[in-house]
Amino acid sequence: MARIALVLAAALLSFQGSLAEAAPDAVQVREAYGPTLGHDLADTAQARAYRSAWFDAPTAEDVARQGGRTVWIIVETGRGGFLPLMSLEKTAAGGSIVARTSVKIGGATVRTTRAYDIPRAKYEALSLQAARLFQTALEPPPPPAPDPKLPQFMEVCMDGPTTVMEITAPGQVQRATEYCGDLGLQPFANRLAEYALRNTHGCGAVRAYIDTPLDRLRLCLWVEGDRLPGVTVMNLVLNADLQDHPTLADQADPAIEFIGPDGRPVAGAAAFRATWADLVDKADARFQFGGVRGLSTDRVVVRGTISFYAHPGDQQHSGAPSTQTWVKTGGHWRLTRWVVDSIDAAPPPR
Repeated sequence: MARIALVLAAALLSFQGSLAEAAPDAVQVREAYGPTLGHDLADTAQARAYRSAWFDAPTAEDVARQGGRTVWIIVETGRGGFLPLMSLEKTAAGGSIVARTSVKIGGATVRTTRAYDIPRAKYEALSLQAARLFQTALEPPPPPAPDPKLPQFMEVCMDGPTTVMEITAPGQVQRATEYCGDLGLQPFANRLAEYALRNTHGCGAVRAYIDTPLDRLRLCLWVEGDRLPGVTVMNLVLNADLQDHPTLADQADPAIEFIGPDGRPVAGAAAFRATWADLVDKADARFQFGGVRGLSTDRVVVRGTISFYAHPGDQQHSGAPSTQTWVKTGGHWRLTRWVVDSIDAAPPPR
């Protein structure tokens, strides 16, 4: 046990250093995997290049080549999307936790980056935790012996998350990959996200349909402008089944104006309900949330995309960017206007 502690301490000391270090000529990479399959989903050069482009961030190899020191951790959900890219970065004053999100709205990609300063002692403690996790990934503990008195089951993880942690130092990358949460990488990412949530105004009010700190942080960072009313409306939008038009109609203003992809305006809740029901029935229309901007304490704009499927259950679909306007009247938020662009149109300006 003492030997492991000494090894980790030495690794951490080598991981620390001055901010201004010479860029190395080559990068050495050490890989570690969890005991289950699935790392092929995330740990390929093509996957790393895609993640880098998605978040508009350099690859770990590029950071190491430039002499940088970071801990990056990213979770790819079983649903095919990314949770926020969390990073632990060294600064002159100590360190920072950085969260990056990215979302497509129509043909545009909207990205958000927020940094949270932390004291040097916290930065060093988190760096040590990352080093321990990588060491565990290199030498995972053996699974517990089965109890012969109990029935034996095969544990199968379907559509589970894949988590990748990358620790960079000048000329070095340590990369650990886990599938379905075997090594503790995802809980570490959630601890970083929890710190960001506590230090972002309004994030405590987020009610995510999948209640983890990473999911709540992703949604909160999609809220721009006046965050608290934006979060309130976002909760209404995400908690409503927008394919179920009566549920949506309950939140619509009696004088709602809806402009569909054909460009024809529809006025009034009854006409809107009939039009939306027709889109759902004939084109399997689905609203995909893409972000919120709080314009004031009583007015919020919600961005997103409506996807249209030729037949229910199809994978191939077309999409149209859309903008909802919500207004608070009489103490209640109401959907007053919903404009849908033409199918596969250019995204609306931000």
